[in-house]
Amino acid sequence: MFSNPFYVLLVFIFSITTVNILKVVINYDNYKQVMVNQMEQNLEEIKENLKKQDLTYEEKERRLENYRKIYLMSISLPIIVLSNIAFGIFLLPIIMLVQAFAFSMLFFIFPNSYKGYNFKKLFLILIYSKTAILLGAFLSLIFSIIYQNPTFSFNFSNFIPYEFVSHNSYLKAIRNTLYHIEPFSILSLILLIFGLNKAFDFEIKKAVIGVFGIFIIFLILNALFFLLFFK
Repeated sequence: MFSNPFYVLLVFIFSITTVNILKVVINYDNYKQVMVNQMEQNLEEIKENLKKQDLTYEEKERRLENYRKIYLMSISLPIIVLSNIAFGIFLLPIIMLVQAFAFSMLFFIFPNSYKGYNFKKLFLILIYSKTAILLGAFLSLIFSIIYQNPTFSFNFSNFIPYEFVSHNSYLKAIRNTLYHIEPFSILSLILLIFGLNKAFDFEIKKAVIGVFGIFIIFLILNALFFLLFFK
């Protein structure tokens, strides 16, 4: 069972989804208040943008009200639970496969740095490396309960408060990118490097360069995507 990527992936998806749902359910009242405060900040930004458009007062108010209704619906507990389940079932496996294909490029970039290649084995190593992220999610759940902070996390976006970036698209892109960097994601990459070395006899130095190089490329693409579609 533990050598079958399908079963290991199922266990990982179930575990991470359960932890993420529990974090919101246990802290839902505080979570809703935080999100409502964020909505108010977004409304102010939307109001400023609507002023630049040739709209009547009634049209502006209607758009603001529609945004408010949709936003409040999106942060309702049933929607959040269903969203987490849907993400785990449909998107997470795709994300994991894309990452596995991305790290497969290392075997073509450094053709003389390993012995043999097996995508199934690589995919299994990648999933096991994600246990570090699962550990981070579990600790985040514990600290969110202790501090009664439903948005508690270890990612580096915490260094830039949301209020500070609400009116600046470039700072938003930076904050969104920093969201993907945290100690446990770095630990996951380190575990992947050692897994490559152990399973494929991949040279450590080149594995470090390749794995972190791909991670940096992902961060750059993430920032560019955000600026192109969410600016």
